[in-house]
Amino acid sequence: MRSQDIHHIIDVFTRQEAIPHYSRQVPLDEIEQRNGFNLNLPRYIDAGECEGRAGSGRSF
Repeated sequence: MRSQDIHHIIDVFTRQEAIPHYSRQVPLDEIEQRNGFNLNLPRYIDAGECEGRAGSGRSF
């Protein structure tokens, strides 16, 4: 991952931004009840047709 990608992730997290296909806050009850504490990202963020952003189909 590029340095600018890491900085973008940190900025989005710090501001607690909800960005379609990139980030959102997930309530604990959704993690617990609907997903059995599974933290697999595709359960929470639909990557859709996004390209060129950190986390859009890249391996970490």
